[in-house]
Amino acid sequence: MAFIVKENKLEWKYKLKVADQFMVLNKLLDDKRADSALSYINEIKLNDDLSASSVSVSEKLDLLKASLLNEISGPKQAYEFSSVSYYKSPSKKLKDAAVKYAGLAGIDTAGIVYKLLVKYRGKLDQATGFSLYKYGVEEKVTLADLKGKVILITYWYPGCGPCRAEFPHFENVLKEFNRDSVMYLGINAYPEQDKFVEDFMKFSGVSFIPLKINKNWDPGNLAAFSYPTNFLIDKEGRLAYSKFHISEKNENLLELMIKDLLVAK
Repeated sequence: MAFIVKENKLEWKYKLKVADQFMVLNKLLDDKRADSALSYINEIKLNDDLSASSVSVSEKLDLLKASLLNEISGPKQAYEFSSVSYYKSPSKKLKDAAVKYAGLAGIDTAGIVYKLLVKYRGKLDQATGFSLYKYGVEEKVTLADLKGKVILITYWYPGCGPCRAEFPHFENVLKEFNRDSVMYLGINAYPEQDKFVEDFMKFSGVSFIPLKINKNWDPGNLAAFSYPTNFLIDKEGRLAYSKFHISEKNENLLELMIKDLLVAK
């Protein structure tokens, strides 16, 4: 309980800070000071430890920055920025922005998302390796053994309400794919809830392979600070997408991301 209270205090402090920053931004925009607004956005540092809030705010700032770039430098700059932002933290709005500015810049938008993936795959980092035990059997799942598969990883724990709310949307999307090609892994972030995992799997209808977290494992670029936290790894073991959340409003985004990774060479 103490952890939750501390987390809530940090969350509210963060939200108040962001609200103040948006007030400054709105004043600059009202005064039609686009250059100053763009400079101010570049100075804002988001808190990666508060994923849910940071993702939402980051998206808003990225969309605003793309709009300002379009106004100041033209649609090609806005397209370049919004497409990079989409691959750092994908959302339907950022994808739509990239497509919009591509069209305004005279760039062929046919298959634009795949083109963006090809363009940025060379910049993708290898996902941090892992070798984690399954529940109920003395068997490990190792990243190196999964080469050739697209991997969806979600950090969760049995008592996580937002995690349970997201699971049905994952299932709605994943049922459309051959599970020999797409691996779905769920890393339990709270070992103290280990005893609830197997019962949860029996009665929840969730299809991921539950994995035990290893406290001696350094997750590197697969680190999670709040739950759920999700990652998609491509067939070459590279971290392709992170910091995304799926709901009834954007199930098609997850489908799109997985399809992109399956067809990519």
